[in-house]
Amino acid sequence: MLEIVDRLGDEGRKCAILSDQVNWLDLLEDEYTFFHHFDRVFNSYHLGKSKRDPSLFTTVLDAVDTRADRALFVDDSEGNIQRASEQGLTTIHYRSKDDFLHHLHRLCPFINDI
Repeated sequence: MLEIVDRLGDEGRKCAILSDQVNWLDLLEDEYTFFHHFDRVFNSYHLGKSKRDPSLFTTVLDAVDTRADRALFVDDSEGNIQRASEQGLTTIHYRSKDDFLHHLHRLCPFINDI
């Protein structure tokens, strides 16, 4: 995934994490130092609201100065996908790596060699 994020960044796309995790996301960062691959990291633990609150998507879009119709949201939760889609984001419901790559390649053909 980090290779994909880096490739998207190289193409001028903004990439962010939107996580509903508690402080263990920060602990993972302390151990693996991966946040630098992303333009922003949004964690409900720090934001005070989760992906179950549809307004979170607007909050994140405003913070990265992007319109919903220009954003892609990837998640493994059908409910989160539905809420993001209802806010106007393009979505990929992550079910497996192969399925994800199939959908991503359709949206971003420039990364079809991953």
